Amino acid sequence: MSRSDRLDDMHWGVVALGVAIALAMQVAITLLVLNPLAITLSWTAVVLVELCIAAGAFVSGWRARRAALLNGLMAGLISAVISLLATVIQTPAQVDMLNVLFLFVTFGVMGLLGGVLGGYSRTRRAAQAHR
Repeated sequence: MSRSDRLDDMHWGVVALGVAIALAMQVAITLLVLNPLAITLSWTAVVLVELCIAAGAFVSGWRARRAALLNGLMAGLISAVISLLATVIQTPAQVDMLNVLFLFVTFGVMGLLGGVLGGYSRTRRAAQAHR
């Protein structure tokens, strides 16, 4: 499969939907749970944010007809860019190379995981429907 074939399999609307869902969940959890409990800088907050990214990538993988893995990965990485920009605007002193690397690696892994699970769920459901 050539590079242009893989890019043709990308569904940018689906990726945008996954990013929107991930960021909406992240904002809702931050405002409703993390801020009231004052745990915005704990590992609990990191896990909840990562689950939001995985959920958005799952939607991207689920809605994509092909290349669920690639669609989920792109949703995760675009979410990482948006989170990095939000962090730089709010607290630029907390941004260093290790934090940026951690952000992109974890969001990428969650994007891959969500995309794979979404694609697997879709193909499994389709296979059961044909029985």
